[in-house]
Amino acid sequence: MTKFNGPDFEKAKSSGIKLGVAGALVAAFGLVGYSSAFRTDTNERHVVTSFGDISHVTQPGLNFKIPFMQDRTPYKIDLQEIRIEKGSIASKGNQSLQDVVVNFQYTIPEDKIAWLHQNARDYHSRATTLGVKVANAVLGNTDSTILAENRGRIEEQMRAAMQKEVDENGLGLNITTAVLNNFEWDPAFKKSIEQNNQVKNEVIRLEAEKRREEINAEKKVIEATGEANSLREAAAGARDAQIAKTDGIAYQLRTEGKARSEAFQMEVEAFGTPETYVDYTKAKQWNGQLPTITGGGGEMFIDLRSPEAVKRDIPAPSMK
Repeated sequence: MTKFNGPDFEKAKSSGIKLGVAGALVAAFGLVGYSSAFRTDTNERHVVTSFGDISHVTQPGLNFKIPFMQDRTPYKIDLQEIRIEKGSIASKGNQSLQDVVVNFQYTIPEDKIAWLHQNARDYHSRATTLGVKVANAVLGNTDSTILAENRGRIEEQMRAAMQKEVDENGLGLNITTAVLNNFEWDPAFKKSIEQNNQVKNEVIRLEAEKRREEINAEKKVIEATGEANSLREAAAGARDAQIAKTDGIAYQLRTEGKARSEAFQMEVEAFGTPETYVDYTKAKQWNGQLPTITGGGGEMFIDLRSPEAVKRDIPAPSMK
């Protein structure tokens, strides 16, 4: 059996101790380095405390703390969500809503992280309690019959009410959205809504039928008006034609009369005086027969009777 003693043994022993100490120091330094260095992501911040007191709030990247003296607590600064699930909520007019689900989304402003760490580390549970209060208040004052068609407006009311509550309670969260994810009416009320919808649909159908009849009536009025206008235009055309014909005849008569008048005036002016023209006119009317001359016993008579008077033996007018 080999025994280790002597100078060689002591030398080896001394080397082993040195290696053990060095290894311990390396391990200690590694532990210290691991405990002091940490990384902060972009969607979070760390609150670094020294024996419980806030030292600082980190920024994204590699950060350090003093081992065994400082601690760090992460806080998310990206979007977080609160889910409110209610079995039943009595809405306006004692109309019960069932299976209500409301989601609130929020972010933490960076300048509120230190305050929340020191005063309200349970901010999420506190906000959840406020969310239940807001859902009950807003939906409790809403007429359930108009809930579906006014969903967006009601969700905005809940968001604003939630923001007011967290501000009044000093939480300082930024409420970004409120979403009414689900709700159901109780069976009795749901049945009444279906009946109301049937009535509304019937009213809509009757109104559509009424409007269709009004359109047909308007169409008939337009057609009748067009036919009446056509008849009036035809009558006006016939009347205008008759007036034009009459005007033409009148114009012709006026033209002929004017022509005769101008011809007569020219004949009178040609004879110099009206008396001469009268004599000319009488001469134009002579038939070419000379007066009948009779007489006896030294007397002569000129028979001035017309041939017709002679034929009928009508006595001549006395010249005395």
